[in-house]
Amino acid sequence: AIFYINFNILSGGNQENLVIATDYRAIIPKDAFDLINKSQDDLTIVDIRTCQCSWEKGHIPDAIWDINPSSFYLTTDDLLIYDDNGTGSIRFCEKLVDNVYGELMFLQGGMDAWKALDYPVISYT
Repeated sequence: AIFYINFNILSGGNQENLVIATDYRAIIPKDAFDLINKSQDDLTIVDIRTCQCSWEKGHIPDAIWDINPSSFYLTTDDLLIYDDNGTGSIRFCEKLVDNVYGELMFLQGGMDAWKALDYPVISYT
């Protein structure tokens, strides 16, 4: 189960609901593909593979490369984290719990599972 703490913040006369992530969940590649195709402005896809060269050789469309969890502290976006096989993504999510707003997800099976289903990959090499 995913638990959230809901905060109401009054900013410039506009009330905004912010939800702090107190947990994270796995998302299978098909569900991640569907989520990405909804063209959400509030979804950030993060490639955390060790070398940026891996991102350049092939990454999920719209993904950014960043291996520093603190880069995302206090973000209000939902985050989809992936690595090669999913194991490093779990540790990355653990470092983000209680530090971000929105939902935390990691791609189950990582980029290996994504590629196995022939989902789109962007390459700069």
